[in-house]
Amino acid sequence: MTSITSNILRRLVLASVATATAWCGAISVLPTTTFAQSPSPNANFLNQNAGTVNLGEQGVVVEGLGMGSCSYSLSSVESTTVTYLNDSKGTYTEISPQSHCASLSSYESMISSLISYVDGHSSHAGSLWYGVMLDEEPNFGFTVPQLQSLNSYTHNAVLYSSGLTWWSAENATWSGAWSQSQFDSLQSGSIPAPQVYNSYMAAIANGSGANYQLVTWTTDTGSPWNSESYTTGAVHGAPWGQTENGTFYYWANQWQP
Repeated sequence: MTSITSNILRRLVLASVATATAWCGAISVLPTTTFAQSPSPNANFLNQNAGTVNLGEQGVVVEGLGMGSCSYSLSSVESTTVTYLNDSKGTYTEISPQSHCASLSSYESMISSLISYVDGHSSHAGSLWYGVMLDEEPNFGFTVPQLQSLNSYTHNAVLYSSGLTWWSAENATWSGAWSQSQFDSLQSGSIPAPQVYNSYMAAIANGSGANYQLVTWTTDTGSPWNSESYTTGAVHGAPWGQTENGTFYYWANQWQP
């Protein structure tokens, strides 16, 4: 297993690349195009609620929702994540921080527990657990500075996790909510996974200047945005790429209710 020191150095490089792509589109890290993701994604994560196991999926985002006093329980989120990893599935674990479900300090504790549990219960964590995905939205009750603090905590926590594990920002905004600069600040340093369900959200994703993005799309929206190819085709830059079980894929992320 990679030593803690070399693991942290690798993550610091990843963090610097992620920050550069989030803030400075002029820095070329992955190939970009003017009009669409290139190459087109050839793999898809599917969101699955904690406690639900569907081993037929290529990649999975375990949906924890708000946790705390809301659905789902930390233990269910942890055990479902490990189930998918032990079946050799590329896996993210998603948390949607909401002020009516838990405090910021509670989310920090849950993220710490999640990382410790997954690292301690799956031998695949270092190669297939892509990390913690935070779904942050303007109507979830936390301010931008509060979420920046949580993101900083998460960023530092994954430095000590296994292998390739990192964190991703699956954020959303809409007209009259977070500005472009606020949105960008919340995905800085992450693997950006913006929710893109309409032309406004596509413009926000493109306005971030990120050279690569794990586009989050859904069939639960109006046409033509309910199509993966249309949605990823409306986002600039490259898709996020990662190896699963020895094969390199370019990924999209499908949210489902």
